[in-house]
Amino acid sequence: LWVRCLPVMAEQALANLVQNAVFHNHIDGHVAVLLKIMPDQRFHISVFDDGPGLPEGALIGLGDQTFRHDQARTRSEKQPGLGLAITHEIAALAGWTLTFQPNQPKGLHVTIEGPLLSGYV
Repeated sequence: LWVRCLPVMAEQALANLVQNAVFHNHIDGHVAVLLKIMPDQRFHISVFDDGPGLPEGALIGLGDQTFRHDQARTRSEKQPGLGLAITHEIAALAGWTLTFQPNQPKGLHVTIEGPLLSGYV
């Protein structure tokens, strides 16, 4: 599918989400990436994990560059913690939306969605 974004930026945004889902998951956890093409010529890319997730209130600040949840901080100080902020910035530049919600019964569900370039599906 074709979208309005530099390919390297789109790749970085998706790689950051998948890396985050794998890194913050349990050793035997699962990560799924789903792509949907919607009838209204929009795409939805969802990344699901079954890791520990975050408290509902912590989901609001996930795209902020300064966000560092206590659980994330204790996992590894060598990780800069900017992957989601970079993804948030790429999404904003491309005109996409980035949303975070709990994955029931546990984990995180992150969605990037935006318009397709017409005629390129």
